[in-house]
Amino acid sequence: MGRRYQAILRSLGVPVQRHDVPGQASGVYARDLARYHDVTGIIIASPTNTHADYVRGLALLGLPILCEKPLSTDLATVAELLRVPGPLAMMAQYQCLDHGDTEGDTAYDFYHSGSDGLAWDCIQLLGLARGPVSLKAESPIWRCTLNGRRLSLDDVGTAYVDFVAHWLQDPDSNRAETLRWHQRAAEWRGNDA
Repeated sequence: MGRRYQAILRSLGVPVQRHDVPGQASGVYARDLARYHDVTGIIIASPTNTHADYVRGLALLGLPILCEKPLSTDLATVAELLRVPGPLAMMAQYQCLDHGDTEGDTAYDFYHSGSDGLAWDCIQLLGLARGPVSLKAESPIWRCTLNGRRLSLDDVGTAYVDFVAHWLQDPDSNRAETLRWHQRAAEWRGNDA
């Protein structure tokens, strides 16, 4: 994911400074990052189980933070993170593909889901769905429909770029929806178990 964000930022003409410190406590990470005097925002593209520590530590810098999804798979931690001061957004590329004017099925099917599980991979789809939802991890071909609109991987790739461009302009862009989306993913996961 870090490489994807680097490519996105470069395509948008935004200077990129990659900083990868696996295994370090977030407070140390924040002190390390503070040495970069021209940093204007932070993108967290690490495994989910590190998101909370990084958000907590990096929020001390007061810079806008964009965190890959989900913020956490624990709802209490998500609620806590959404109270940290400063701009915080969760990656939500599917927001750029949902115009709020259609209803219909939302469906996802691809054999490979991340280590957090299918519900957390599809947190945005669950959060944006206005009709029936079907999530599967069976098809060898990526398939996705959002509120009746069939999506392609090109659509999703473009939406990543669009969302990052939007975040650069409005770094607190989806804080209000983020907890609700996490709640829907946890609920779907519970119903699917």
